[in-house]
Amino acid sequence: MANDSRMIRLRGVRVHNLKGVDLDLPLHKFVAFSGVSGSGKSSLAFDTLYAEGQRRYVETFSTYTRQFLERLDKPDADRIDGIPPAIAVAQRSGGRRAGRSTIGTVSEIHDHLTLLFARAGRVVCSNCGKPVEPADPSAVVRAIETFPDGSRYLIAFPLDIRPDSDLEGLAEALRSDGLTRIRVDGQVLRIEDGPLPRPVAGGIDVVIDRLTRGSEASSRRLDSIESAFARGLGRARVIDETNPRTLTFFRKRHCANCGIDYADPDPRLFRYNSPLGACSTCEGYGSIVALDPDRIIPDSSKTIHDGAIAPWTTPSYRENLDELLRVAPKLKIPVDSPFSELSMTQVDFLYNATPKQGFVGLNLFFKRLESKAYKLPVRVFLSRWRSFQTCPDCQGARLRPEALAVRIGGLDIGRVSNKTIDEARDFFDRFAAEEVANPLVLRLLDQTRSRLETLERIGLGYLTLD
Repeated sequence: MANDSRMIRLRGVRVHNLKGVDLDLPLHKFVAFSGVSGSGKSSLAFDTLYAEGQRRYVETFSTYTRQFLERLDKPDADRIDGIPPAIAVAQRSGGRRAGRSTIGTVSEIHDHLTLLFARAGRVVCSNCGKPVEPADPSAVVRAIETFPDGSRYLIAFPLDIRPDSDLEGLAEALRSDGLTRIRVDGQVLRIEDGPLPRPVAGGIDVVIDRLTRGSEASSRRLDSIESAFARGLGRARVIDETNPRTLTFFRKRHCANCGIDYADPDPRLFRYNSPLGACSTCEGYGSIVALDPDRIIPDSSKTIHDGAIAPWTTPSYRENLDELLRVAPKLKIPVDSPFSELSMTQVDFLYNATPKQGFVGLNLFFKRLESKAYKLPVRVFLSRWRSFQTCPDCQGARLRPEALAVRIGGLDIGRVSNKTIDEARDFFDRFAAEEVANPLVLRLLDQTRSRLETLERIGLGYLTLD
């Protein structure tokens, strides 16, 4: 024992496996405890030194403050002197997190990304790749002003006609609204001239106004456009009669080329732990539990006769293999050739065959078993042939297609989250240089880059945000 006064002195420590231990420990030194499992290392370090140092430190606070702090039991000892306030870094299991938690969500970077995509994101059609922007009257005016002077054009709204629509009643309703012309299959007709013809294409255009580019009053043109949007339930058309073409505008985000509607960017749309944003197939996990062909056919060098289809080699389901062997000659399935030599058509048949085709395929076999999954042996059997696989709909991005249609810097949030922290920081540095005119976006970018920098500084730059 040392005689230096700068010591922690332990006398008669009786905590767990410690039986009356006396020990002096020097302050401001690195001290290590070693020994076999159960010798009392943790009891001495955590349950004695840390517990007493933390307990005495907490007792220096007021009663009100102490109720919010961790309180540890006083260690069983005759005497403990010279101990300073203590902190402990212990190896233990962290708090349980949801299966959707990622580096991005734990660090709150993903929260900033959802706001960033909602405020600065541009919707791009997932089918044709063209930008999808909601139109307003000013956008329609800008399109009209590109027409050459003297061009005659119509401002109209589309009206869908069903096979059972009452055309006479429709004509009367349009007349009562002060409308006089319609456009059917490319021809402009007066409503007063006779009964409305049934359109071949399934819809008509109701004309609001006829104008000439360069001589129209801007106020009249704007009123007609607003009326078209109001009567067309958010749809308006400009029909150029001089240079025949039709422009369709939508107040909501709608791709005119593909007919696909898109939601307005909303922070909840980009959260895979939200029902609004999560992929409906994998529910925001990015993967699904599905049949694994590599487990079902573990050795493709085997023949069907020798048990290439592993689930049917078990005693409970051997009858399925016997049935296949019985009908295989008729179905022209080779049972004595290695499974790897079967054609894609033959393999597809083994998986998807139905009783009408003379055989129950693997997919139907497992589907029938799933209906009995309330039985424990069946659940155990099914688990042997399944594995986690990337979601086929979102490709692991965890989000709905509407969320992945929104881009910043040309990338959707799934591809941004797939970047490492180092790569993401470079990406946002470049994006910030492009968005210097938007103070709100720059503020969000500063918060995001600050968190990325922190993770990078502590050595986690190689991790991806997802």
